[in-house]
Amino acid sequence: MTRTITQFEEAVLRLVHHDFKGGTQREAAIELNCSQSQISDAISRLKRKAPGFFPILTRNQLLIHDCICEKGMTHTEISALLGISENTLKGRIARLKNKGVNFEKPKRTLQYGEHLDGQVRQKF
Repeated sequence: MTRTITQFEEAVLRLVHHDFKGGTQREAAIELNCSQSQISDAISRLKRKAPGFFPILTRNQLLIHDCICEKGMTHTEISALLGISENTLKGRIARLKNKGVNFEKPKRTLQYGEHLDGQVRQKF
C-alpha cells in the first residue's frame, strides 16, 4: 500500500488537528523546526489529499462546539464561560458554520430504571 501523505504532512496533521494535539501552526513550526509557511503549505496539500480531516478547529472553536453539541449549553452559558459577549459568540458560531462544522445538539434519550417497573404494563 502506498502512502497518500508524506511523513512531514502526517506530523503536521497530528500537531495541529483538534482530534490529536490541537496546537497552533506556530507551535507545530517550533516543534518540527521549520517555518510557519511550511506548515501552512503542508496543510494546504493535506486539504487536497485528505479532505476528510477538515475543517481543523482551534482549541477555542472546539470548546464552543463541544459546549453546544456535547453539553447542550445555551449561548448565555457559553459566553459566560468564555468571558465574551453573546454577540461575539454568535459571530464565532457563524464562522464555524461557514467552515462546514455541523452543530447537532444532543438528543435526549429515555432511560429505563428499576423504579419504573410498577408503571410498565407490558414488557417486550
